[in-house]
Amino acid sequence: MRVKSFPPGGDDGKLRVSDTDFAVQYNLGVMLEPWEHTRIGIRYLTETDLDFEDSPDISGVNLPDFDPLVDITSPADGLDLGIKMPRQVYAAVHHQWSDKLALLGSVGWEEFSKFGKVEVGLTDSGGISTTLDADFRDVWHFGIGAEYQINPKWELTAGFSRDTSMSSDRTRPIVIPLGTMRR
Repeated sequence: MRVKSFPPGGDDGKLRVSDTDFAVQYNLGVMLEPWEHTRIGIRYLTETDLDFEDSPDISGVNLPDFDPLVDITSPADGLDLGIKMPRQVYAAVHHQWSDKLALLGSVGWEEFSKFGKVEVGLTDSGGISTTLDADFRDVWHFGIGAEYQINPKWELTAGFSRDTSMSSDRTRPIVIPLGTMRR
């Protein structure tokens, strides 16, 4: 199958798709105190699906010699986009080392590999559908920190965290230019 593209020298155009969706995610958490001065928290955020549907509005495109596989300039073509919001699991520990010093740690996971798979469908063009894969990876979070009570009114906090990248240098999209984050 030959994939057709826009011819060189064509006008720039604008594609406008507008829709909103409502979804519910459950955020479940538990806090445990297995030993005196030590608290452990665990949080789970469920996955949810977002579904956007609209008839795209295409303007400013002048394609005199272009014969597309699907007439994308027709306002009757319905566009359907399905996105999964990632589920997350996080755990954190807080240990009161002394009256003035507390130590903190956290680890987490976010399922961005599913978020990067966008279901795309053209509903009025014979039901054409596909899944675009941004090749996202799951993200891991690791963090450590400390709290130091200077006096009853002032507390110093410091820490370091690292989140792995959701994409490689090769597949990083320009609209989400995030790599490994160190904070």
